[in-house]
Amino acid sequence: MPYLSWYEGELLRRHALTGECRLGRDPETCPVALPTDPSVSRAHALVTCQEETWRVCDLDSHNGTWVAGRALAKGEQIALEDGSELRLGDWVLTFTVGFPGLDGVNFIEGVGDLFAETPPPESSALFMSGLELLYRSSEGLLQEGHAEAMFRRLLTESLALLDAERGFVVLIDAAGGWRSLHRIGDLDDRQGLSHSVVDYVLKRRAAVLSNAPLLDPRFGGASLLELHRGAVLCAPLEVERVIQGVLYLDRPREGRPFSRFDLVLFQAFVRQGALGLRHIQLAQRAMGQADAQGEFLRLKARYERTLNRTSELLAAMNSTLRWVQSYAESGYGERAAILKHQAERLQFLVGSGLQETLREVPVEAPVSTSLSSVQETIEPAWRDLLGVRKAALELEPLPSGAVWAAGNLASQALMGLVEPMLMQMPEGGAVRGQWIRGPSTRSRRPGSSGAGTTSAWPWCSPRRWTTPRMPPTGPCWAW
Repeated sequence: MPYLSWYEGELLRRHALTGECRLGRDPETCPVALPTDPSVSRAHALVTCQEETWRVCDLDSHNGTWVAGRALAKGEQIALEDGSELRLGDWVLTFTVGFPGLDGVNFIEGVGDLFAETPPPESSALFMSGLELLYRSSEGLLQEGHAEAMFRRLLTESLALLDAERGFVVLIDAAGGWRSLHRIGDLDDRQGLSHSVVDYVLKRRAAVLSNAPLLDPRFGGASLLELHRGAVLCAPLEVERVIQGVLYLDRPREGRPFSRFDLVLFQAFVRQGALGLRHIQLAQRAMGQADAQGEFLRLKARYERTLNRTSELLAAMNSTLRWVQSYAESGYGERAAILKHQAERLQFLVGSGLQETLREVPVEAPVSTSLSSVQETIEPAWRDLLGVRKAALELEPLPSGAVWAAGNLASQALMGLVEPMLMQMPEGGAVRGQWIRGPSTRSRRPGSSGAGTTSAWPWCSPRRWTTPRMPPTGPCWAW
């Protein structure tokens, strides 16, 4: 994380840059302000980040803005580098990509990659051991199938290589806090592990070294009381730019500081662990997708078996219905006609069922059927049914209109709705149909009469046989 730092007397001030920052004399409008310096304008300069590069521009100040000894022209922007010096009037600030004021020996962060850093001659053996361990750990990490086993191995081998005495693997939990996943040494989450160090690393996203934690300007938490002596290494575990935890090592005993190259090697190990974790996450995701695909294929096979079995049953029913229909056609009288109508109806439903089993997607689009077509289908069957009970059917002339239904079962649905009422008709009566016009629907109110009396019929509630995707354009007849 980049910083601006400056001295006020002998006190070093620091400001972490997290976004656009205005510099000047007015503390109400400038996050970085020096109210006591009259050489600084109220709004003197602006620091911004553009495409991961920090830049500064002058805000038409009285005394100008200088970067590395060069004055900025009006409206000019200039990129800042690590250690760039800014002068605003008599006020001097320093831009750093990491925490400012670290001595580079006892307090270090922001080291480079393993091959970008030059190891000291006395660390050549350590450098070779580190390369060997990195090679071996690469094979081991790629062979691990679980993140916990990988972290345990990473912690154990880094402790041995860096000659540390205690260590933690810390992971961020779903609530935003953190917990230790593995620990080695005489310590627990409440004693021995510096919460201040872990919190700093998680926030700054940087690997840190501290050989004197109590004197380290980066930390200031109460947990540092547990680190009254010794040295600390801590680095973030980052996967695809997301911090998932940290690896933490320390040497509690005095007189055993860590070196800069220790931090370089430690950072390389943690990045290796992040790659291993990413590998495991991808493998687990692939396994999960394979399981889901297997479950999908199982359900698909089950669905296909059900369809095949349904087709076989419907085909067998269709064959039986042909026998019933043949018997009804060869019979005589009203009962034979009723039987014939019902056999035809069942055969129609069985045929529709067979057609549905051949489609991957059922027919659900609304279909329009004229009232005359519906009545041609249902009226003969209703007359024959009432004829068995010696009753008559008297229907008014049809108005213009249509029945809307999903699929082609409008007539069958109407028959199933009305016929139970027709079967309650007393002998010798009559069923009359009366049309009632509404604002956008037409409904038939059935009634019965016979032997000088009139019996009340249940109302058939008007319904729209439609779906919202295709509303009817004219009157709609429904029961």
